[in-house]
Amino acid sequence: MKKLVVLGTVLMMFGAGCAVKNEAVSQQDDEKVVQVDYSKYDFSKPGFYTKVIDNRLWVFKEGDKNLEAFLKDGELAKHITMISAGPHGVTIKAPDKETIEAYMAK
Repeated sequence: MKKLVVLGTVLMMFGAGCAVKNEAVSQQDDEKVVQVDYSKYDFSKPGFYTKVIDNRLWVFKEGDKNLEAFLKDGELAKHITMISAGPHGVTIKAPDKETIEAYMAK
C-alpha cells in the first residue's frame, strides 16, 4: 500500500511538472517576433558598395568584378551568407568570406 501512495505521489508531481512546462511553451508561442526594416539604415563604409535587398545586406569591395554582375543580374549564384552577423544584427551577403571580414573590420 505504501508503494502505491509513493508511486501516486511521484506521478502527480511528474504530471504537474509537465503542465508547467507546456504552459511556458504556450507563453513563448504568444510572443510577437519584431522584424527590423534594414532598408532604412546606412551601412556604407569607405571602400565598399552596400545595398539592402530583401532585408539582407549585400557587400562588395569597390572594383569587385562580381559587383557588375550583381547590378546587372541580381543575386549571385555563388555567395556567402552570414545570418544576423552584420551591423544591427542584419544578415550579410557577399561574394566571399574575406569581403565580409574586411567590411566588418572597418
